Amino acid sequence: ILDHSILSIIAWVGSLLCLPYLFILGSITLFSHDKSAKYYLGAMIVIIIGIAVIILRNQGLIDDNTTTVTIPAISILIGLTLFSITLSINIQEDNRYRYIDPITYLFNSVYFLERLENEFEIAFHQQHTLCILLINIDELTGPDQSQFGFGNNRLIKNAAYQTEQILRKIHIAARFNQDELAVILPNTPAESAKIIAERIRIAIEDNTATTVSIGIACYNSKDRSNIISDQNELLESADQAMYRAIKNGGNSIQMYSSEGQESYQGRRATDPQ
Repeated sequence: ILDHSILSIIAWVGSLLCLPYLFILGSITLFSHDKSAKYYLGAMIVIIIGIAVIILRNQGLIDDNTTTVTIPAISILIGLTLFSITLSINIQEDNRYRYIDPITYLFNSVYFLERLENEFEIAFHQQHTLCILLINIDELTGPDQSQFGFGNNRLIKNAAYQTEQILRKIHIAARFNQDELAVILPNTPAESAKIIAERIRIAIEDNTATTVSIGIACYNSKDRSNIISDQNELLESADQAMYRAIKNGGNSIQMYSSEGQESYQGRRATDPQ
């Protein structure tokens, strides 16, 4: 069993080591909205309170009684609880950012593919219509775009922002590839998908330095002529429609029909208003 002098030394050293961290975390808490920093700071404070009680008691500055013995134990318990909350928050944040594209702040392709599979299952079992949009940034298409730089990041970021402004909360937007965005439209008829795609195309053309080519594909379990049987075929159909829009000169929309033929929708920048 350690005597009081050794415990005092350990307590003093612990306090000295904790104070710099307490100061740093206090600064972070004041100038940020980081929830984990607040819990971390609280944990450090209650632990230091417990250490201070131990020091004062061992130095004879306060009475050695049940209260002064209990306070350090409670402080450690509260501190460990707050540290656990901090760890939980950090894990949740890591999981959330694992699905976020750092440039556009949309979901990334990993989340998009997982969500598309889930939404297709829902559409299949509940007999809903499910549509997706693949959006190609026209200025980022071609052999001259092998180096993806700051200017290109700005283009796709602006296009992503304009896309989000058009969508509703039930819609899921993601950055699918380096120069492509993707949108899942749950329980959305094909005609509504066309309207949404055209609004996105116009918003990007009018408010950014680029245009887009959009491919649309829809799954409808009630349509017996629908040849799409899973989410992979749905994605492939939208991809084919998007590349048809690109071949048509860009700044256009293509709808992949249930018969397997693409039909032109939308207008190009050179078309009459």
